[in-house]
Amino acid sequence: MPPLRRLRSCFFDDGPHSEIREGDLANMRRKYAIHPSVGMRSPTDFKRAPDGGAGEVVVYEAYLEPGFRGVIPSLIGEVSSFFGFCPSQLTPLTWRTLMAIQILGKLHGFSFGVHEILYSYYFAPLMNKPKFYHL
Repeated sequence: MPPLRRLRSCFFDDGPHSEIREGDLANMRRKYAIHPSVGMRSPTDFKRAPDGGAGEVVVYEAYLEPGFRGVIPSLIGEVSSFFGFCPSQLTPLTWRTLMAIQILGKLHGFSFGVHEILYSYYFAPLMNKPKFYHL
């Protein structure tokens, strides 16, 4: 089976430009007690939050306010990278489903990736909330 192509169409909108600037990062680091070893940067004027580079994860400040400080599970990161959107654009139920698949796969010795997920599921935009996706 040939590998699936990455979808780069107008179907996935990147969302608004970031309003966070370089000076705001120090305040955020203090406010949310982010460890100094965690690299932080704000996008330039022409970039959007999902335009992170290799090895970067975009996290919206709205996720930090209720206490999110965790690590992005590898399957969620892989799926997000494949489609070109942020992990925070996935619904909580989608996060739970993907995490359950990853954990059960590890327990039973199976490796699940994007192609295995897309064999059984597809991602669709939420009707009532633009720029968010669910399985």
